[in-house]
Amino acid sequence: MEMGVKVESPRGFVVVAEGVSEALAREASAEIETVLEQSGVTAGDIENLRRRYQELGEGGVDIQRLGAEDLKRYSIDPGHVKANKAIFAVLSATRKKAPSGGIIGFRGA
Repeated sequence: MEMGVKVESPRGFVVVAEGVSEALAREASAEIETVLEQSGVTAGDIENLRRRYQELGEGGVDIQRLGAEDLKRYSIDPGHVKANKAIFAVLSATRKKAPSGGIIGFRGA
């Protein structure tokens, strides 16, 4: 098991991990590339969505309860939300495969 694994993608994002093997991190990166490709979303779109979530959360908006009308009101693309959830699912599944649970994350490059 490797500490401090960093996998850079040509699609403009980085998967960083601790307690997760490089092979698992590369597998996660490939799966995230597929999510982005299939959804037509870029790593930059996901980073912008996450920043928007942070801004709204700091403004008192309960992000977990946003419905379709709320997304429209806050100018959030539902396709970006769906892709972000799929990326989170990939990261969660990868974390569960690591012997120690590990830490793994995604960030736009």
